[in-house]
Amino acid sequence: MGEAAFGREMAAYLKACPSTSPSLRHIGERLPDYLSRQNEPQLADLARLEWAVLNAFDAADACVLTVDDMAHIPAEAWQDLHFEPHPSVRLLQVSDCASEAWHAHRRKQPLHDRQSDTVSPLRVWRNHEGPAVKTHSIECHTLLGALSDGLSFAQGCERLATVMPPDEVAQTATHCLLELLHSGCLARIT
Repeated sequence: MGEAAFGREMAAYLKACPSTSPSLRHIGERLPDYLSRQNEPQLADLARLEWAVLNAFDAADACVLTVDDMAHIPAEAWQDLHFEPHPSVRLLQVSDCASEAWHAHRRKQPLHDRQSDTVSPLRVWRNHEGPAVKTHSIECHTLLGALSDGLSFAQGCERLATVMPPDEVAQTATHCLLELLHSGCLARIT
């Protein structure tokens, strides 16, 4: 976008969406919606991603579940388990261009000038190193979304069956759950 264009766009944003909070922390809260209304979908996605990273950074602390925590749970109890995601977890679906631009900026790499309508599911959370952003499969996105909605593990598997062959759900759900545990995205079970 460039500094000059960014300055003009942000001045227009602040005029259209003046701050309602005494803290500067919230000044960009409405930026994704504003950019969407300005017909800037990739910039809106980039702002949505940056906002999710900021919220992950500021989210409450919580202990994370580990694979060892799960070892003592009897097999018959699994269907009724409810997993609570870590408070920092955010699920997004943004354009690949926005995701690539965000990662390139973080790595101080040049941006590629390309357009794409492809949308990828992202998981944003805070791990021991700080905020993290990861593209993940639609299957893991679906399962984590179900768990985030308060569904049981069995209900999450049922939702997973809507995006994949039912005979592959058990193996995929196990793989996704292990990935979520290893990355520190789950805080507790009930």
